[in-house]
Amino acid sequence: MNRLDTPLGPVSLRSRGDLLVGLDWHPGGVASPLEAEGLRQLAEYFAGQRRAFDLPLDWGQGLQGAVRRAMAAIALGETRTYGEIARAIGAP
Repeated sequence: MNRLDTPLGPVSLRSRGDLLVGLDWHPGGVASPLEAEGLRQLAEYFAGQRRAFDLPLDWGQGLQGAVRRAMAAIALGETRTYGEIARAIGAP
């Protein structure tokens, strides 16, 4: 089963080919090896045993991809405003 019970509720992962493409807030079907590894890393994170992830992600294209990469670069425990992210990626 492609599901992890987290403090935020049950989540599942979706992959396409060799990239993770989504996280859903409900159980999924049978996990691919990549999805299973992602769930394992998420479980370690919620158990306090992991601070960084080593997973191939589909960041997307254009503005959405740039925003996702900028958000992923925020260090654990830090915050950014929408305006700070927009300035960091050169978007209005």
